[in-house]
Amino acid sequence: MKSILFFVFAFVAVQTWSQKVSLIQENQSFTIGIKNAYVLTIPYASKPLIEEELKSFLKEFGKAKDNKGEIKVLLGKNKKVSDKPFDVYARVMTGKDGLPIAVFAVDLGGAFMNSREHPNQSEAMERLLIQFGNDCANTGINEEVKAEQKILQSLEKEQKDLEKGLSDYEKDIANYKEQIKETEKKISDVKSNQAKKKEAFKAQESKIEAIERKRKTLN
Repeated sequence: MKSILFFVFAFVAVQTWSQKVSLIQENQSFTIGIKNAYVLTIPYASKPLIEEELKSFLKEFGKAKDNKGEIKVLLGKNKKVSDKPFDVYARVMTGKDGLPIAVFAVDLGGAFMNSREHPNQSEAMERLLIQFGNDCANTGINEEVKAEQKILQSLEKEQKDLEKGLSDYEKDIANYKEQIKETEKKISDVKSNQAKKKEAFKAQESKIEAIERKRKTLN
């Protein structure tokens, strides 16, 4: 059981070391056009999971609206990012390497955020996005561990059932052996009685023959 548990966590640990949340900037297409975007690659989390977490994340900036998969927050606020309201556009897609990506475009009011023109605001936004990505990845890992633990619990139950079955069979064998001993003793007693009965039968036959010989003496 311990070896199975170790395998589950070793598998998750190896996967965790092999990939990290990453963030780059590149042009992406939004309903408002092609804009500079922050592209967040998130390992270990499924697309539906990220989409659900994204809605909660964007609510921290303001009221989020979903428009066919693109979520936007108009006149959002976050003092860490900007002293003025800004608009955020975001959606979740599948990246070239097959991992889910979340793309974000931030309209500061006349200009879309980028690290070259808005270094301080961009750095603050990047920190928020990296934290969001790590939260999603950790949630994905937690779900994966729960799923594997569920399998582990099922295997543990099967193992206990097998152990109980084995114990029952061993008890049955012990009972059968005891029954065999009792039956063998009964057989031995029957054979002994048979031998005695045969001797008694022969003795009785001899008596009858002796009596019959008396009849012959009368002739």
